Amino acid sequence: VPASKGSLQNIGSLPKMTTTSIDFLKELDPDQLAAVTAPVDDPVLVLAGAGSGKTRVLVSRIAYLIQELKYIPSSIIATTFTKAAAEEIRQRVAVLVGPQASAIQASTIHALCLKLIRTYGSEGASVLENGEQKRMLKIAVSDALDYFRLPKPLQFGWKYWASWAEWV
Repeated sequence: VPASKGSLQNIGSLPKMTTTSIDFLKELDPDQLAAVTAPVDDPVLVLAGAGSGKTRVLVSRIAYLIQELKYIPSSIIATTFTKAAAEEIRQRVAVLVGPQASAIQASTIHALCLKLIRTYGSEGASVLENGEQKRMLKIAVSDALDYFRLPKPLQFGWKYWASWAEWV
């Protein structure tokens, strides 16, 4: 949320930016620059191969939102698939915008969803351990087969059912 559009929630306690210039934009190719500076009301989809600069675009976009568009860092959420990638994003943003990068929510998509469920969902929400996941899946599949009146061993053939039962 830009500071002009949202509440100035605790912005006074955030450290000042160490950099005010946006020199990092000069290092981007034209396609990357277009993604970084795209209007905030439009969705941006970056499809690119490994090593092509997707993380650089994401990090530059975050820095651009903070430095140029004056977004409050705590209003920015960056999601990835791994904890290592989330930490790398935090570190790279810190290089560009300084200590206020610590206010950005960078996490895995799974951690973000769990946080949202625990914050806004039911009180007893939790993540199931591997064994419990398998037990619940076995019950769900068994119930579904019963509901549709499908014989369990014949559903996919004996061989498939036996291997599935071993897995579960």
